[in-house]
Amino acid sequence: MKIGYGTWALQSIPLDDVISGLAEIGFDAIALAVAPDTPTAPANLSEAARKHLRALFRKHQLPAPVLAATMAPLAPEDEHAELREQFQALCQLASDLN
Repeated sequence: MKIGYGTWALQSIPLDDVISGLAEIGFDAIALAVAPDTPTAPANLSEAARKHLRALFRKHQLPAPVLAATMAPLAPEDEHAELREQFQALCQLASDLN
C-alpha cells in the first residue's frame, strides 16, 4: 500500500518545502491541487517551473504527481468546449511532470 497527501491545504507554503517535507515525513506520493485558482494550475506554471517540479519529484524519489482537478466532467453540453480545454491543459501538465 502507498500513502499520499494532497497539496490543497498547503498552498501558502512554498512548493519546494511541501514536496521535500512530505517526502521526508514518508509519504509515497503527492496529489497536486491544480484548480484554476491554485499556484499549481496549468496556466500558472511556466515551462521552467514544470521542469523544476519534475526534478523535485525525482530528487525525492516520488512518482509523478496525481493532479487533483476541480472539473465537472458531466457538465451540460454547452460547457464541453471549455472543459476540453481544461482537460487538454491538465494532460499536458501531466506529461510535463512525468
